[in-house]
Formats: sequence, structure tokens, C-alpha cells
Amino acid sequence: MFHHSTDTISKIFHEILTALYEFYVRVVHLPACQIEYSRVALSDNPKQWPFFKGCIGALDGTHLPIAVPTKQQSAWRNRKGWIS
Repeated sequence: MFHHSTDTISKIFHEILTALYEFYVRVVHLPACQIEYSRVALSDNPKQWPFFKGCIGALDGTHLPIAVPTKQQSAWRNRKGWIS
């Protein structure tokens, strides 16, 4: 289909994986102590822990709209006024 040998594809694939790994090592830095702090803080909260168990990180400021029963909406209302 692409008229390239499997050896060529394998070589290029390996080069891409190597480049991605080098990028990861240079750019991605996981804040280990903050992760541990967050994990301990969340594990003590039975309401939130089931949703974060196994989570290694989160994007700050990312909100997803959710459906919550009317009586519980105040607990899920974000700073912009909508349920997330």
C-alpha cells in the first residue's frame, strides 16, 4: 500500500519511539511529592476517592459538564456557576 519495506517501516517506527522518549524525558516532569500529597488527601475522602483511585494527574481548570440530581448540584457547581 505505501510501497515501503517492513524493514524501513520498523526503522522509522523505532526512530519515532526514540524521539518521543527523549521528548518525554526532557519535557515531562511529574511532581512526585504533590501526587503523593493529593493521593493521601483524596484517599481520606470516600466521596471522591472512587473517582480518582489510580489517577496519576489531572489538568487544572478542566471542567466537564455532568448530570447531577437537583439536590446535589450545589456540591458540584464550579466557580463559573455551572455543574461540572
